[in-house]
Amino acid sequence: MLEIDRQFHPGGILHQRLNGSSPFRMPGMERTVRGRSWAIHDGIMDEPWDGLQIYKMIGADAGLNTFPDRQPEEQT
Repeated sequence: MLEIDRQFHPGGILHQRLNGSSPFRMPGMERTVRGRSWAIHDGIMDEPWDGLQIYKMIGADAGLNTFPDRQPEEQT
């Protein structure tokens, strides 16, 4: 997850692939969770993003922020 975050920053391969080639790869989508999610769903990564499970322990902070610069989602 941290590597994905790095690659969405300027100079990263995922950031470069946000080239407007589809509605899900528009520049600026790297700034929100939803934008990144749609880009990943659209196949922006080199490998499939299947079978991943993420767990949250109730009442426990993992102490890891995998998207520290995220912007709030726009209300629609």
